[in-house]
Amino acid sequence: MPNSVNAGLEGSAGPEVNKVVLAYSGGLDTSVILQWLRDNYDCDVVTFTADLGQGEELEPARAKALKMGVPEDQIYIEDVREEFFNIVRFMSQSRQQTAASQSTGSSLGLAARVR
Repeated sequence: MPNSVNAGLEGSAGPEVNKVVLAYSGGLDTSVILQWLRDNYDCDVVTFTADLGQGEELEPARAKALKMGVPEDQIYIEDVREEFFNIVRFMSQSRQQTAASQSTGSSLGLAARVR
C-alpha cells in the first residue's frame, strides 16, 4: 500500500500523506475517490463542500460523508456564494474592459489582435 504522493514513480520517495482535503459533492466520483484515498494512502480525508446556492443538495453530501465514516468534525460545508459572485463579477468586468479596449484600438487591443 503506497504511503506517499509519488509512491508510483520510480525512485521517488515523496512526502508522506497524513491528511487530504477533498472537494466533495457526495456524488459517485467524489465518494469513490474518498475511499480510494483512504485505501491507497491510509490517510484522514476531510471533506469540503462549497455552497454555491444548491440548497437541498448539501445535506445529502454531509449524510453520505458520515455514512462513509468521515467524522463530523472533518466535514465542512461552507457558504461561498458571496466569494463566488465576486469572482464571477470580476471576471465579467475584466472581459468587458478587454472587449472595450480592443474595440477602441488601444495598444492593449492592438497587441491582442496581432497575436
